[in-house]
Amino acid sequence: MNARKEPAPGYVVWMKQSKELRERREQQLLAKGKKPPTRLWRAPPSAPSSCVTATSGWRRLRKRADNGGTELKGDWDPIIKPDKHRRCGVAREA
Repeated sequence: MNARKEPAPGYVVWMKQSKELRERREQQLLAKGKKPPTRLWRAPPSAPSSCVTATSGWRRLRKRADNGGTELKGDWDPIIKPDKHRRCGVAREA
């Protein structure tokens, strides 16, 4: 979205407000230690998406069962290697 120069949704709402209201709210945000919205989109977090079983080419059924469920090989190419996915799961459990 940043490459297409599209403003972030929060920024659009921010700019629809009057200048006086924006200045007042900006002072309130700065007093709380926060920043006003920017035009740029925030980068999505990559860690949660890398921990999803489907990104490693596997599908897990009945994950909450006592035995941990059943893993089935997917018919799609993995985005990350299965061993990296398992390391991610171990790190999250620790």
